[in-house]
Amino acid sequence: MNEIVKKLKRLLRYSQHDIENPSDKDIAEFFLHYDNFLIGNLRFEDGMWYFAYSEEFKNQNRYSTIANFPRKEIEYKTSDLRQWPFFTLRIPTKAQMKTTSPDSVDSDAVSLLRQFGNRAIANPYRLLPAYV
Repeated sequence: MNEIVKKLKRLLRYSQHDIENPSDKDIAEFFLHYDNFLIGNLRFEDGMWYFAYSEEFKNQNRYSTIANFPRKEIEYKTSDLRQWPFFTLRIPTKAQMKTTSPDSVDSDAVSLLRQFGNRAIANPYRLLPAYV
């Protein structure tokens, strides 16, 4: 069993995204939607990522919370977006991007989410930049 855990950890490390945090001076905001319903917002500010559910979401019982964010009433915070796979799975790895000039693709998380974050194959939510 211990060997399996070690192999899984190596695999996860290998498949980790090469995501960089933007500059601490950068500010970005994204809105998370399910159909036309605003679920919450993700923002980057002062070197930290924040996720909070919208007031509309907090005051309803039709939709469940997201597994990584089980409590409606708190604002979640991390310095590394990779701690939140719900958002990072929207960003392809460099190997997946396979562009003709890989150096032209920004590697900071805000730029990558703006470019690739709208839809994910793993869930029906849409992540839209507040402004472009």
